[in-house]
Amino acid sequence: MVALVQWVCGQLRSPAHVERSVPSAVSALSVLLTVRDVRPLVTRSGGVELLAPLLRSCTGPHNMQLHYEATLCVWLLTFHPPALAAMAQSGAVSGLVEAGGSY
Repeated sequence: MVALVQWVCGQLRSPAHVERSVPSAVSALSVLLTVRDVRPLVTRSGGVELLAPLLRSCTGPHNMQLHYEATLCVWLLTFHPPALAAMAQSGAVSGLVEAGGSY
C-alpha cells in the first residue's frame, strides 16, 4: 500500500503524462482515501500539499470530473487531523474556495 500511495503522489508531483497521469492518480487517490489507514500514508507522502495547486488548476467544464475527485480527496482527508494541519499550511481549503467560485 505504501508503494502505491508513493507512486500516486509521485504522479501528482511529476506526472509521466499530464493529460492521463494526473486524472488517473487523482481517481486512484479518491478511492484509496476511503480506507482510513491510507490517510496517514498520503499525509506523510506530501499528498495533501499536492491537492491545493490541483484544485486551483482544474477549473472549467472540461475538468469537472477531476475537480470532483480532487474535492473528494480533500473531504476524505478532513477525517484525519494531521491532514487538516497540512491543509491549512498548503492552502488546499483556499484552493477549494477559489476553484468553486469559477463554476
